[in-house]
Amino acid sequence: MSPQEAATRCKRLTPRHAEVLALAASQGMQYVEIATEVGIGERTVRKYAGAIRRALRAKTMTQAAHIATKGGLL
Repeated sequence: MSPQEAATRCKRLTPRHAEVLALAASQGMQYVEIATEVGIGERTVRKYAGAIRRALRAKTMTQAAHIATKGGLL
C-alpha cells in the first residue's frame, strides 16, 4: 500500500477514532485503559476499534496502527 492510499484511508476516521487508535498504538493501552483515559465505556472503545479496522480495511488494530503510521496519522 502506498502512503497516499494509507492517507486516504486515514481521512475516513473521526477525531475520536484517531484518538483511540493513537492511545492503542503509541501508548499500547488496553481497551479498558483507553476507556478510562477518554472517559467512555469499554464497550464503546470496542465499537470504535471495529469502526477503525473497517475504515482502514485492517484485520487487527496492529495492522490499523501500521496503516495510520504509513498515512501520517500517527
